Amino acid sequence: SSVEVSAANAFGSQDISNMLWAYATTKCIAVSPLPPLADRAAKLGWDQFQPQEVSICMWAAMTLGVADARPQVHAAVQRLLQHTARQIRKGGTSSFEPRHLSNAAWALARWQRHCRLTGLRQECKAAVARPALRSIAQEASGRLDDFAEHELVRLLWALGSEGCLHLRLLAKPLTTTLSKPSSSSSDSLPFPSNRLVKLDVEQLTTLATVLSWTLERAVWEPRAAQGRNALPAVPGDDRSGFRETTRDAAIEKQSRGQQPHSDEESPNFVGQQVSQALDKPTPPPPPPPPPSPPPLPSSAPLEGRLRDDDTRRRRRRNG
Repeated sequence: SSVEVSAANAFGSQDISNMLWAYATTKCIAVSPLPPLADRAAKLGWDQFQPQEVSICMWAAMTLGVADARPQVHAAVQRLLQHTARQIRKGGTSSFEPRHLSNAAWALARWQRHCRLTGLRQECKAAVARPALRSIAQEASGRLDDFAEHELVRLLWALGSEGCLHLRLLAKPLTTTLSKPSSSSSDSLPFPSNRLVKLDVEQLTTLATVLSWTLERAVWEPRAAQGRNALPAVPGDDRSGFRETTRDAAIEKQSRGQQPHSDEESPNFVGQQVSQALDKPTPPPPPPPPPSPPPLPSSAPLEGRLRDDDTRRRRRRNG
């Protein structure tokens, strides 16, 4: 209503996050404040929001969008999540705490999965969502020890469900943090305990499912598709991560009607480079089989002539 819009125009960043958190916590969808608050946040600029406020707004918008069936609410969720994802990619996540990283990644991936399962058309663009998840994964890879168990499982589920859990980046730190001794484990266990002991059955199942998704993609998915989902390259590696980030940015620009600044920002250029690097030379086709020999002449005419000669000789003897 006009009253809600006028009230939202006076809100600051903390007011917006507090209002969205209150409505999402109580699951109050009778009168959704999401559309006017999303517009107000866009006017303020997401660079004015603190990391905690960004993650709260993303979580609350996703929660309200899943619970509400109105198209205008779904459009507001899509708009808010895409704006925050662009801000995460552009501004980075170095100031985010582990819980902020986990909540932001989970909200983004949960909304994407909800749209795919229910057939909603308000799914965020992959060229916006995946680079944000890659940025979160890059930042989280060096701080996995600081994550609580439920935060770590949520983060891994978010990355795995969107194809952004890259083993080259996260396998070693994840193995290290999960194998560390657990300080709260019981001394009565007959074996050395680690952080896995703290996980409940649901968290263990989620962790195993996410790792199976990642291994399945690594084994069965075409290499070109793995490259499109790749995370930024670690120092010392090739420029595949840079090229994939450039490809996502070029696709996003084309979807908004903008032209790439250079040839290297063109998705066709990057796709050609990836294809040339991955495609193997095909062997030459085998030579055609030699032509079959002509059929042998039939002996039927010769036999007929011999029979005629015998008949004439018998007639001359008898005559």
